[in-house]
Amino acid sequence: MSRYTKKVAARIIAKAVRSGRQSGSTKSPLEGMEANVRKALQYAEYVHRLALKLVCNDEALKSRRQTSRHKREKVSKKFKALMVAWQNLTEEERFDLVWAGESVVPANAIEWWDRELTHIKPIVDRISANLDELNLITLTKLRWPRGRQGSVSQDENMTHLIPLIAFAKALKAFWEPATNSPFGQQFDEHTKLTAESAAANFMMASVPYLPVTYTGTHVKHVMVRIQREGWIAEDDEFRQEVMKVCGLNTGNANPVRIRRQAGTQ
Repeated sequence: MSRYTKKVAARIIAKAVRSGRQSGSTKSPLEGMEANVRKALQYAEYVHRLALKLVCNDEALKSRRQTSRHKREKVSKKFKALMVAWQNLTEEERFDLVWAGESVVPANAIEWWDRELTHIKPIVDRISANLDELNLITLTKLRWPRGRQGSVSQDENMTHLIPLIAFAKALKAFWEPATNSPFGQQFDEHTKLTAESAAANFMMASVPYLPVTYTGTHVKHVMVRIQREGWIAEDDEFRQEVMKVCGLNTGNANPVRIRRQAGTQ
């Protein structure tokens, strides 16, 4: 069940106003859009849940890979020690080792050189060949390639914010055609955490209902990021889905161009 009920949507709309020293009108640009705001919030909640699941699965995959990496490293180290031990043996010691492993030893045979070498030498050679082959496998198969990561966690510092980015992009896809204004971020220049623009207040009021705790710094960072990126091809899905869910006019679906001007909401 969605956390964004009618009452919650109404509270969020009431907070989606400009604030601070240049607040001006306290009227929310979302007034009269209660039904659509709730639908947009529920859709954004849905994409947040999907992104969160993807990130969690990726973290689990990364954990399994790390475990596998440690196991491979242990096997590689043990085999390397075995190779060093075998290579340090003299030919006489290798022959003696093979001879000692014979199941039946004649009573008059005290050392391996008392016996014919015709069947011992091939065994020693086969052991050397097998070890060389295993050493090649260790070098090519057991060594984990550097930089190998999951599909989501290419930037580990941003991984935990991926669901919030998806949430913000979904709301941006609704905000811009619904209000005909940019989904711009504007925070108090002194605190850097107090939202001033209506869009920023909309985000700040919406985020607390998500199942993950995000700070004002997280919200600001995400809004700055998506504002700098602008609309990219991958965001078309957000726009199209929001248009369909909220029944907005597709003629207003073109992204609002972000202009860096004072007072931009």
